[in-house]
Amino acid sequence: MLLVFYLIGVVGAVDGCLIKIKSPGGNDAELFRCRKQFFALNIQAVCDLNLIIRNLVVRWYGSAHDSRIFLNSTISDGLQDNVLPGVLVGDSGYPLTHYLMTPITRPTTIGQQR
Repeated sequence: MLLVFYLIGVVGAVDGCLIKIKSPGGNDAELFRCRKQFFALNIQAVCDLNLIIRNLVVRWYGSAHDSRIFLNSTISDGLQDNVLPGVLVGDSGYPLTHYLMTPITRPTTIGQQR
């Protein structure tokens, strides 16, 4: 993945990480149960070319999808509105946009295959 940073305009990479927690209890406890069936927080990090974390979002429950966290983050807003210059790379859990490059899982055109 580090080789991707040499593409023009790529300023970082985004991904989510599930951090295991004890059940918070209460009516909303099941929101914290992740797809791996344990209670967790879903933490989003954006790191730059030098592997320095430039943005961290630590407020979403474990069942939240990575793309939902990203689309509701200030870094997404900044990239979308061209306040922050550049493009991020992410895995296939994120939507492909003009400011977020993701893998094309089934390339059909020659351009996609490149």
